[in-house]
Amino acid sequence: EIMKNHDNQKPELENLLEDLRHPNPNINYQACNDLIKFWPVESIDILIQNLHQNDVFLRRKSVKALGQFGLEALNPIINLFNSNDDKAIKINCLKIFVRLAKEIDPNNIPTELINVIQYSIRDEDPQVILELVSLLRQLKQGGVEFLKNLAKDKNVLRSKAAVTALLEIQEPSIERFLKELLADKSTDELIRNSVIDILDISEDL
Repeated sequence: EIMKNHDNQKPELENLLEDLRHPNPNINYQACNDLIKFWPVESIDILIQNLHQNDVFLRRKSVKALGQFGLEALNPIINLFNSNDDKAIKINCLKIFVRLAKEIDPNNIPTELINVIQYSIRDEDPQVILELVSLLRQLKQGGVEFLKNLAKDKNVLRSKAAVTALLEIQEPSIERFLKELLADKSTDELIRNSVIDILDISEDL
C-alpha cells in the first residue's frame, strides 16, 4: 500500500513497514522519512531486529533505511555491533556506518566508533575489509591515518583498497605518503604497482 501522507495525520506504523518492503525504492524512501518523522524510536528497534532475519531482501531494505536515520541510529548500531558475534550482522552494521558517516564530524569521531574501527582492522574477512575501507573513506580526513596504516598492511586486499581510498580524499599529506610508500623496499609489488598507477593518474589530472 502506497502511503499518502500529505496531511499531517500520523500514519500507521505497520503500513509504513509494509511500504518499506515495496520493490519501488521511491516508496521505500518516503516510508523511511515517515518512520523517522512519526515513529523514530520504535522503527529503529524494529529495523535492528530485521537484521537478525534470514530474509536477505528484508535485511537489505533495513540497512538502507537505518542509513537514513542519521546520528540517531549511530549508538544503537554500535551497540548491536559490539553485542553480536554473527559476522553477517557485523558486516551489515559496517554498511550502515558507511551510510551514516556523512553525518559524522571527521574531526570528532565518537570514541565508540573508533573502537569499532580498531576491532574491524584485525578482521581478515574480505567483506569486512572492503566495508571498513569504505567507512574510512567516507570519514574523509578522520579516516586518513587509519588508511595510511592499512596501506602498509601485509594483507594485499586491505592495503590495495586503502591505497585506492586515499586518492579519493582531498588531503595534502596523501601524495607525499604514497611516494614514501613507493620508496619503501618492503612494500609489496602489487601495492607498488597500484601506487605507480595512482600517482600517474593524479599527475595527469
